[in-house]
Amino acid sequence: MGEVLVEAKDLKKHFEVRRSPLDVILRRKSYIKAVDGIDLKIEKKQIVALVGESGSGKTTTGRLLIMLEKPTSGEIWFDGKRIDSASPKELRALRPRMQMIYQDPYGSLNPKLTVYQSVCEPLIVNKREHSKELVMEMLALAGLRPPERFLERYPYQLSGGQRQRVAIARAMILKPEFVVADEPVSMLDVSLRAEILGVLRQFNERLGVSFLLITHDLAVASQLAERIAVMYLGKIVEEGATRDVLSSPLHPYTQALVSVVPRIGEEKRKKLILQGEIPSARNIPSGCRFHPRCPYKKEVCARVEPELRRLNGVKVACHFAGELS
Repeated sequence: MGEVLVEAKDLKKHFEVRRSPLDVILRRKSYIKAVDGIDLKIEKKQIVALVGESGSGKTTTGRLLIMLEKPTSGEIWFDGKRIDSASPKELRALRPRMQMIYQDPYGSLNPKLTVYQSVCEPLIVNKREHSKELVMEMLALAGLRPPERFLERYPYQLSGGQRQRVAIARAMILKPEFVVADEPVSMLDVSLRAEILGVLRQFNERLGVSFLLITHDLAVASQLAERIAVMYLGKIVEEGATRDVLSSPLHPYTQALVSVVPRIGEEKRKKLILQGEIPSARNIPSGCRFHPRCPYKKEVCARVEPELRRLNGVKVACHFAGELS
């Protein structure tokens, strides 16, 4: 085990739903439980993938870890210091050490700024020394070569892959210790995904940056992450070394996700197709929150919520983990 950089303890984020006039009269409140009590550790120089369907709470988790969202309850620790109760001044001092790469590079880049201005902006805001040479060095590391060709271009003059490389360079210009990469390749062509993932790995290896890689694609997670946490409806249901989780998944949800990933040169496997959609985080099922869609459910699953327990080196939240084929 390495030194822990980021840690969440019983982390929760509940969003209050807008109330109807009747709710106001009856004094009823309703909440969307986006993150509902998770524990997660990310070590220094480590890449951890957080995977799951849309609506499982992955992006909210990432935003909580870098304090773009304030948690409802629980603790967030960064480099040995608790930050969920930090003052605005303390958070401003921490910002350069934690950054985020967003899913949509066109939406996250200011269309009125050139590439040079966009990448240089974090240095100016944080009153750091800035130069054209430093910006070009970071663009080159992000794969934009020769970098001087891109300095005066605007986002609309770039391809999707080039825009994402600019967004990565902007996040890395401050040399952060921790970066949340929220679906960084989901909007790119398949041919470009491996290149962008290679850029992230290069920053991990050369600068020692820790990453939380948020993705719904297990193939992306397997290429980059050392560890993987599978999230379902606000909870982590399985966590462990990426190779262990993907080769021998213990939770039915993870089994379903793995079963539909195509693999070249492998015999045709039986796919575990889940019925229905992920339930609303406003009305979470009783007991195991996965049981309405689980093909192995039993009576106890609807009554008792399973705890995350260690089994064969992996943490899993299932009453019958280890007994399922």
